[in-house]
Amino acid sequence: MKKIILLYSAVFLIIGGSAYSWYKSQYKGDNYYVRIYDAYKPSEKEVYKKGKKVIRYTYTVQGFDEKGDSQTLKFSTFYKIKPYSYLEIFYNEENGSVDWVGRDRSEIPKNALEQLQ
Repeated sequence: MKKIILLYSAVFLIIGGSAYSWYKSQYKGDNYYVRIYDAYKPSEKEVYKKGKKVIRYTYTVQGFDEKGDSQTLKFSTFYKIKPYSYLEIFYNEENGSVDWVGRDRSEIPKNALEQLQ
């Protein structure tokens, strides 16, 4: 009986560890902060989303992490972003930009904000 419980526990730990590793590689990443300027002109491409023709905007911007280190980021959206908006981009080395969210200037870390001025 102890061997069966030990075997099931080991299998559960292996599957759980593998699932977490996969989740981390697909959906987790570093946070970078960017500011969209007038000079950033996104590339526009017509695509179909749920059967409707829409425009996908792709931006290539310089982002900064909490330490102020820079990274060139490429992300896409179906919305044209207003100039001078601050964004937080969740960037994964394997998949690129995973997600982004608009931020207020007060929510940007000090080191990143200094680089974005």
